[in-house]
Amino acid sequence: MKTDTKKDVFEESLITIVAKSVSEMKGVTKMADVPDVIRGGILARDTFVRDGIKIVRDKTDNLVLDVYIRVEYGIKIPQLAWELQRRIQSDVKKDVGIGLSDINIHVEGVDMGDEND
Repeated sequence: MKTDTKKDVFEESLITIVAKSVSEMKGVTKMADVPDVIRGGILARDTFVRDGIKIVRDKTDNLVLDVYIRVEYGIKIPQLAWELQRRIQSDVKKDVGIGLSDINIHVEGVDMGDEND
């Protein structure tokens, strides 16, 4: 099976940028696993999944990003998702020079925090 090394490096770079953006976002506790339904299902040939991030190239060669996260209890999820979308778009544009056609934020759970705090 032939692999496209240039494409693989690009996707790894994109994953690194997105993961950094997510890790710096106040209210996000950690990346979540991509659900088994998506990971184990039939993926398009232009799909890359790793570390709670799914990248898909659509029919018109646009990039669509799905980010799976867990958040702190009490956080305003719609506001967090909006801010995270803007931050990811900005960071990717600044570091790679491209825009993403869609960024979907999936909140997979809420962490209650440590009761001993």
